[in-house]
Amino acid sequence: MTTIPTWYYKRANLPMGNQIIKEFQDALPALLQSLGHKERTYNQLPDINLVKELVPSLSIALKEMNLYNVWHRVSLVAAWPYRPLPVHRDGSATKIREYALNFPIYGCEYSETSFYEQKKEYSNLPDIIHQRVNLSGAVFLEPNTKIEKQLEKVDSVIVSEPTWLKTGAYHSVSSTKPRMAASVRFEPEPFDYLNSL
Repeated sequence: MTTIPTWYYKRANLPMGNQIIKEFQDALPALLQSLGHKERTYNQLPDINLVKELVPSLSIALKEMNLYNVWHRVSLVAAWPYRPLPVHRDGSATKIREYALNFPIYGCEYSETSFYEQKKEYSNLPDIIHQRVNLSGAVFLEPNTKIEKQLEKVDSVIVSEPTWLKTGAYHSVSSTKPRMAASVRFEPEPFDYLNSL
């Protein structure tokens, strides 16, 4: 059985990292247009074939990493000063997404991803501790302050370059300016690769 890594983040150190970021920046208007809206929701899933067409360097890099065949999707993840992403775990009630490879698109140098662990005096927190709410056509995460009080911050990172994140850990995103990142997901998750980093 493959062991899930325990680290919260690691820099990806991709030779093509800056090129991939530039292609995401150039592709963002077309990706958002294909979804029929702008940066109004916290998590958007453009068609993966459109991403492959508009961000070709990502395909090249993932092939070099032997991860192209397990590349599952890309999420465009937004946060705003007035609406940060509260503490959450990525995934659903049936499957937690343990890791993602994140690329900054804009504003990420003004944002911080914080990681949390459960305080020792508490136990049995649910996997999903937030709910999605729709406010005037925009979908957000609603914080669960009761459960957030049972957590303590243990680490943080500014995703200013390609970075692997432990999205299956409790984490939040705060930002002093609007921010957008591309979060590359894999299925099955490449734990052997991640353990080799």
